[in-house]
Amino acid sequence: MMAKMKKVREVLRYEVFDLKTGKVLKRGRYELHSFTRNFYRFMYSRHLAQQTVSLVRTNGSSWSLSISSGYSPAIKAPAKDDTYGMVVGTGTTAESFDDYKLEAKIPHGEGDNQLYYDGQTASATEDETNNKHIITEERNFYNYGSVDITINEIGLILRFYYKFLLFRSVLSTPITVPAGTGVRITMEITIPYS
Repeated sequence: MMAKMKKVREVLRYEVFDLKTGKVLKRGRYELHSFTRNFYRFMYSRHLAQQTVSLVRTNGSSWSLSISSGYSPAIKAPAKDDTYGMVVGTGTTAESFDDYKLEAKIPHGEGDNQLYYDGQTASATEDETNNKHIITEERNFYNYGSVDITINEIGLILRFYYKFLLFRSVLSTPITVPAGTGVRITMEITIPYS
């Protein structure tokens, strides 16, 4: 009997912590729901290996993606790189299926109104007991500046020769990252089956 697909679930968890002591100051959790057209087109092209699809790059221009092009996709960005992987911003405009970038990305850096982007980790597991696949993305962001920073939006950018926004969500309640603290953001995508 063929497995029946259930609803994909996207959860974001965060911990704000003191940079000197590591003590967790605040925790939170959100249900997310904002894959973009780029995500669906990318998945479509991966499924049909020779299929070419048009994706919108983070600079707004279009690019025809062909899986046979020989490029390898990457989502785990290294430290100091805010051009792909998990990214954060201050934008508050509601999500759109056609989003191709964050509204107002917070840049990497160690000054005021910047966050230090740590290296990203990613894992994928299968929970056969509970019939689900779990994809986990995690990244730390540090506020070395002298002013608090408010995160209103979260994105996930794929590097596949160019960069493409796969996911953007505006948080129902912003995450405040005070000066001298960091925030660990974990995005978990659960794909259940039965």
